[in-house]
Amino acid sequence: MKVIILGGCGGMGRYAAKTISSFNQIQLFTIADLHQNDAEEFAKELGTHVNGIGLDINDKENLYETLKDFDVVLNTVGPFFKYGYEVLKTSLDANCHYMDICDDWEPTEKMLELDHLAKEKGLLAILGLGASPGITNLLGAIAINELDQAETIYTGWGMDEAKPEEISSQKDTNAAMIHAIEQISGKVKIFKDNKFQMIKPLEELEINYPKAGNFKASIFGHPEAITFPKHYKNLQASMNLVHGDRQIMTILRLLNKLIGLRLLSKKNAARFLDWLERKTTSNNSQKQNGLPEIYALAIGSKK
Repeated sequence: MKVIILGGCGGMGRYAAKTISSFNQIQLFTIADLHQNDAEEFAKELGTHVNGIGLDINDKENLYETLKDFDVVLNTVGPFFKYGYEVLKTSLDANCHYMDICDDWEPTEKMLELDHLAKEKGLLAILGLGASPGITNLLGAIAINELDQAETIYTGWGMDEAKPEEISSQKDTNAAMIHAIEQISGKVKIFKDNKFQMIKPLEELEINYPKAGNFKASIFGHPEAITFPKHYKNLQASMNLVHGDRQIMTILRLLNKLIGLRLLSKKNAARFLDWLERKTTSNNSQKQNGLPEIYALAIGSKK
């Protein structure tokens, strides 16, 4: 099996690459990154069956020619609202199985429309293999299956734990921060009252977490909100929530307002958030408000 990881020297890519390099089923593992020197140096750390190459995914023709030599593509290049759809389409055109850590709802909708193409080619494409989405989806499925009928599903995570990785080849603004700003500005899609709706993000909700009590969390744009209703037809509501200390949530709401008033660009907001995250000492979100750092909560009936 031949596997290539795109963005393999980024913060998320490095974790995935280190794990994948230990899989015995893989005869050739290639780390592709915008910065060739970083890819080559990182590959040397992982073993003789690993090699590094420079690759710009914006060059669609070169990307296609490169992927034709592989069986599986793992895409960790963000933000996915910019790159997700085209990389998936190119991977399928090159007859590659595909996996990613897409955490934007907009491209997720569009990427799911390629289901027919993957099936026609006999290929497997899995979106959102991260923490959220990813682990949250598995937790949500477990919670829903515990009920006779689920009406509401919340997936959630703590902002205090969402820290940029210290080692990354990314030279510009952190992609995770660009993603975050995109998902707290404008409007995001959720499922509420048995229908999809576009609403302003960061709306505060109060949820009752079993054996812990009532807590406040805020709506954040994410794929889980739109994908759960596609598989669980009895759901009346599906939302992704974020929680954090009062200071960081106040800052997010301020950034949201400044962007809405066109007093601050999304790019500069992402740069500020990146700087802030690196300067802020990590707090334990579980101690802050009692919610786990990542969770799914299903509400419904049983017996």
